[in-house]
Amino acid sequence: MAYSYEDTLTETIAIKFISSNTYGGDMPYRVLLTENFLKELERVDEKTREEVFRVVRDLEWDVHRGKELSGYIRVKLPCGEVELKLWVVNVGDYRLYRIVDEKELTTYVISLRPKRKETSSPS
Repeated sequence: MAYSYEDTLTETIAIKFISSNTYGGDMPYRVLLTENFLKELERVDEKTREEVFRVVRDLEWDVHRGKELSGYIRVKLPCGEVELKLWVVNVGDYRLYRIVDEKELTTYVISLRPKRKETSSPS
């Protein structure tokens, strides 16, 4: 199943830091943030925002952090329309959704959503 997703991409400032490359290659991934993600980020408190940016910085080297979801998402990129895998990373009470382009060494952070609350069933 493929989903369609269009949004304006905003490239993050590359933050270089000493870190072990858990991806296993010697090339960091480019991390791009979408306008939609940035709007959602404005709605969370400062502590959560800092935690989210720590995770986003780590994605440069740890592209397989989190869980790969089943299915693909169809994305319109400058090179054309492609289908990419959707990933989710838990960040506190939120889930950070992203797509990974292994060919272009790029991860696109597309959404930040609150985790669903567990509802208890009546006894």
